[in-house]
Amino acid sequence: MARQRAATLTDVVDNIDAFAGAAAERFGLRLASRPTLLSHRENAVFRIDDANSGQPYVLRVHRPGYQTPATIRSELAWMAALGEAGVNTPAALPGRDGEWVQSVAIDALAAPFDCDVLHWIEGVPPGETDLAETYRLVGSINAKMHQHVQGWTPPAAFERQVWDEDGLVGADPLWGRFADLEALSDDQRALLSAARDAVRARVLGLDLGADDYVIKPFAWEELLARVRALLRRGKSERPTRLEAGDLRLDPAAHRCWRGGEEVRLTAREFAVLEYLLRHAG
Repeated sequence: MARQRAATLTDVVDNIDAFAGAAAERFGLRLASRPTLLSHRENAVFRIDDANSGQPYVLRVHRPGYQTPATIRSELAWMAALGEAGVNTPAALPGRDGEWVQSVAIDALAAPFDCDVLHWIEGVPPGETDLAETYRLVGSINAKMHQHVQGWTPPAAFERQVWDEDGLVGADPLWGRFADLEALSDDQRALLSAARDAVRARVLGLDLGADDYVIKPFAWEELLARVRALLRRGKSERPTRLEAGDLRLDPAAHRCWRGGEEVRLTAREFAVLEYLLRHAG
């Protein structure tokens, strides 16, 4: 017996009338017209108009295997917090059961899809005539978001994906494996894999305590120049752990503690803190 093909976002788009009608009902809405596709990327986004209120809304249908209900709820929680802080952010519409995320199924699809609905915010695409003003606006919004997150305490159940090395080019990256792209030739796959592995090898060598690191193939002239540079540094000791007061840093393990509590840092934050501790005084 042939195995049934897994449903995709394209299947949702092809059956959007039935799907959007079922989703709207879960959120207490009734469609006034056909949904309008706005975007089809990591999720499928539609404009839907409610026949009861006459108000437009945004229906987001999430790609299977990319987000979980927990990560979607966490995103919506941060959006709500941004709105409260004065950033013009669309508010989520709760479903009839009070939940922001609804699992919607129709007979035409082999599996349900997670959805959420956002209130509509009117806007216009950025123009080509005044890009400087557009960039100023985008920069201002980004600054407000960064300032907000520095002082915001996420709820206990907050969960989001991490866009680190594993999330981008690991064994199971968030946006899929580049090696699986049909447009790539075997030579191109091999080239990309070699480039990724070369970076990993250098990073691992440096994190394990090496002052410098080269991988094959290399030019002898470059190798000798690196050796001369290392000899010029002298024999100063480089501690494997860095401390200042109750702050401890382990560069090899990429871990940080304040008192007895471990602190999570981004790669950039860790690099800045390591530099400051190595050059303290």
